[in-house]
Amino acid sequence: MTKRVFIGSSSEHLGVARDVRTDLSHDYDVTLWRDSGIFKLGNTNIESLEEISSTHDFAVLVLDGTDLVESRDVKGIMPRDNVLFELGMFIGTLSRHQVFALCADDKELKLPSDIAGMALAHYKVKPNGEFDVGSACDSIRKAIDGIEIDLAHLDVPGEVERLSMSLSKAGQIGNQAFQTELGHKVAEWIKESAQWENGEVYVRRNYTSFLYAIYKAARSNIFSTSIPDYNKFWGQDLGQSLLRVQSENEEASCTRVFVFDSIEDFDDEHRSILAEQVRSGIHAYCYFNLEDQDFDLSPDVGKDWTVIDDGDVIGITHDLGNSDSDIAATWHFCDQGRRAYFASQRDRLLDICSLRRWKAREDGTLESESAVK
Repeated sequence: MTKRVFIGSSSEHLGVARDVRTDLSHDYDVTLWRDSGIFKLGNTNIESLEEISSTHDFAVLVLDGTDLVESRDVKGIMPRDNVLFELGMFIGTLSRHQVFALCADDKELKLPSDIAGMALAHYKVKPNGEFDVGSACDSIRKAIDGIEIDLAHLDVPGEVERLSMSLSKAGQIGNQAFQTELGHKVAEWIKESAQWENGEVYVRRNYTSFLYAIYKAARSNIFSTSIPDYNKFWGQDLGQSLLRVQSENEEASCTRVFVFDSIEDFDDEHRSILAEQVRSGIHAYCYFNLEDQDFDLSPDVGKDWTVIDDGDVIGITHDLGNSDSDIAATWHFCDQGRRAYFASQRDRLLDICSLRRWKAREDGTLESESAVK
């Protein structure tokens, strides 16, 4: 889902806001305050802003000085009061991490004390009067990309209705090349959505955000396996995000089994990873496939899979690739048939790990470590 960004400014600095929209529109769904339909007839401005804040993930406000003010015998230039109001409103509705402000780099602004320490992005005014917002937008883009967003507010039926209307209008465009490309896109959607009604979804794009949301929503237990090919992710954003959200989720107990072919594959690097897992409050185990004759990892399951809340949610990894953007997995929601099967796989695997004393201690060694050596 493309992140949605709202841009606000005073009328005097609309040109800056338009340039910011042009820059950020390459990566996000951007709305400018002057766009048609933003402030609806019959609504107060506050009502319109409340609606905007509920349908956008981020806000960018141009805080350039417009009004000359005097406070305690000190004169200064201050942004328009309505823009400051919008800044505070969006901070209160979204969060201060999802709201950004920018101004010209040659301006000394007088700001309310509550936000005076807020870091501002700065743009340059060229000698010909044009605005250079590139550096400011790069800073904003970096901040946006580093934030996971909660899509719980998304009106899915409403978005589907909007998509249907958009396709209906697109179908009336009499250009064969356009219609051919549109047909390819629709065919892709049909193929991808074929299993949605069964609670099955294939996830590749934005996998870190997806997995973070899955772990955050868990209510009783999180179980997952991890294979050696996954080790590279534990020091990256994906792995650190998972450790953080599992540590923060106080409702769900967390268990992870690291799957190896043999004991010889288990080394100090893996012990370090296990130690970090245990420090994060996770019950960490190892399983050595060649050392055990009582349990076989099913080929249709593979070695990397996840069971959330006793099978309410089940994930099966297909491809890890070289980065988290390459990871592909199929996720099943409320699938009663798979629930029982995967829960039994989990329980059997944990029974064997406990019996073999393959549980990790705080230093990353196993309870059976003396036997391993």
